[in-house]
Amino acid sequence: MNKPVSILATAILIFLSNQSSFAQEVETEIKWYSFEEAMRLQKENPKKIFVDVYTDWCGWCKKMDKTTFREQEVIDALNENFYAVKFDAESARPVKYQGKVYTNPNPEGRRSTHHLTYAMLGRKVSYPSYALFDENGRKLTVVKGYLKKERILPILDFLGNDIYQEMKWQEYLNKNNISM
Repeated sequence: MNKPVSILATAILIFLSNQSSFAQEVETEIKWYSFEEAMRLQKENPKKIFVDVYTDWCGWCKKMDKTTFREQEVIDALNENFYAVKFDAESARPVKYQGKVYTNPNPEGRRSTHHLTYAMLGRKVSYPSYALFDENGRKLTVVKGYLKKERILPILDFLGNDIYQEMKWQEYLNKNNISM
């Protein structure tokens, strides 16, 4: 083979190998949306919504970001089956949900809780907490506290794969030999 053909063949092989490895790349981060973006996207392409309700001062919230939310299995489960939302429980921004506008009653105040936080979590709020919604924007459940990968993955599987429509939570745990 002459030199220019050899160089061209090598270049094509390099290009093709880069293309195949590019196609096999996995997402290494959770795709986070705003609450409104997730609700809008849900209408176009129905998926469940996972809301991470956090505050800037919450140490366990920061630990979730540094540990659990960096685990590839958690990233895959959230990106595949949910629109993941990060919601600052003390946000000053108004948020529209199911025809109602939720606000923070004292957005300039220290540790003033946004009313959407109460709508999602109820009156007893703690951080971090996670609100999960079905494809129609109806709340399925709320889970509170720091969760390691081993604790969050069964929840994401049970709800994200619609197993909750076939069996109860305890039955799912027993069937899969999971202790929580």
